[in-house]
Amino acid sequence: MSKEWQFKVSKDYDLDIDSQLKDLFFIPVRNKMDQALVLLNAIKILRVAHKININDPVGKLVLKVSKMSRITFCIENKIVSLALPFYVKNTDGRLEFESKSIGVIDSVSISNAIAIFSNETLIEADCISALADEVLDIASYKPGFWGFIRELLLMEDGYVRFDRDEDRVNGHYHPLDHLDVFYSNKATFKLGLRAHLDESQFLDILDIGTECHYLNKLT
Repeated sequence: MSKEWQFKVSKDYDLDIDSQLKDLFFIPVRNKMDQALVLLNAIKILRVAHKININDPVGKLVLKVSKMSRITFCIENKIVSLALPFYVKNTDGRLEFESKSIGVIDSVSISNAIAIFSNETLIEADCISALADEVLDIASYKPGFWGFIRELLLMEDGYVRFDRDEDRVNGHYHPLDHLDVFYSNKATFKLGLRAHLDESQFLDILDIGTECHYLNKLT
């Protein structure tokens, strides 16, 4: 029996995800563009979550709205969490997301932004003119669109991933259970864990409204 999307607490939301959504959300995140694509696809799905029934769930999407809002994706042995830079409203049981630049984020803005961040030619070009032309074309009928793209590019990602990685265990250099903080090679680091983390434990670590967790080096 599928579990419908539902409110958990006042501003926490759950959505079961199937294997198709899992492949959409659990892509390798190596740069801002990858991170923006995951975030945009999550918003795209959450906007129509009230219409979605998942018959074969393999994981869960959790949206937590607070002073530091986050979108978190949970499957067996892996949890990924990103900061959410937009406002969230519940309108008659439907979620709406608002950007400072364009107001309510509609399906057209999401589709256009996904097309831009998916276009490696635009992103990797030596000259900004191609990207600028594309954004200007869209901005001609979507005022504020450049500001929306800028919000996605300049946002603080807050990327954190929990992994139980049996294939790459290497003592205290690559513990079985660990947190990966940040995603780029120049910034990322691991925090080893003494035990497996479940969804609730992971979310509690990131929740600024609960008591802090402490780090202690193994002796």
